[in-house]
This record gives sequence, C-alpha cells and structure tokens, in this order.
Amino acid sequence: MAGLAEAVTDGSALAWAYCWVLAAGVLYALAALIGGGTGATADDAAAQGGTAGAAPPGTGFGRTVILAGSVTAFGAFGVLALVLFGAGGPASMAWAAFGGLAVGLASRLASRLVFARPPAAGQAQPPGGSPPP
Repeated sequence: MAGLAEAVTDGSALAWAYCWVLAAGVLYALAALIGGGTGATADDAAAQGGTAGAAPPGTGFGRTVILAGSVTAFGAFGVLALVLFGAGGPASMAWAAFGGLAVGLASRLASRLVFARPPAAGQAQPPGGSPPP
C-alpha cells in the first residue's frame, strides 16, 4: 500500500482520479445495498401482476449491480496498474477500461441468470416441449 500512498502524496492526478472513482463505486454499491434495489421502477411492480407492460431487461437492482461493479472495477484496476505493475498513464487507462468492461459483462451475465423473472403461470412450458394446444 506504500506505492499508492506515494503516488497520491506525490500528486499524481491519475492516482487521485482512480481513488475517487473507486470510492464513488463503493459508495454507490453501499447505497444500493442499503436502499434494497434503488433502480426499481413502476414497470417492475406492474410486471408482477399489474396491467402495464413488462419492465425491460436490465432495470432494477440488476442494473445497479452492473453499474456499481463496473465503476468500482475501473478504479480498482487503474490503481492496481499504477501501483502494482508500475504502468504509465495510457497503459493504466487501458487496464482500467478492460477491468471495468470485464466486470460489467460478468455482472450482466450474472444478473441475467440470478435476477431473471420466471415465466408467468399461464406461460409455463412443460420440460422439453412446446406449450399445450
């Protein structure tokens, strides 16, 4: 951790930026966790039995997790590239962008698997076949 402290105290603007982005991502994740899914919309409630259309995929808590993970990973990968690997400005930005995208894609995949809505009771299909006529 001495490397990060030196980079920040030396006035590296990039180290400061990565630290602020990392802190913002962590605070956003904590706010979402405490708020219990701050991205919920009226469409989400309507999709659970109301008359309005179903909510588009990627809304609600899943989108919050993706955003928080991407922002936090961007800052964390940037700090790691600067401090641990001694990368310069452009290389650390590339590592930060790669880390943010990788965590964002992994979060998107996980949220689709974990937060996917099951089909409505009338639309359930039997295993291995099409719905009954």
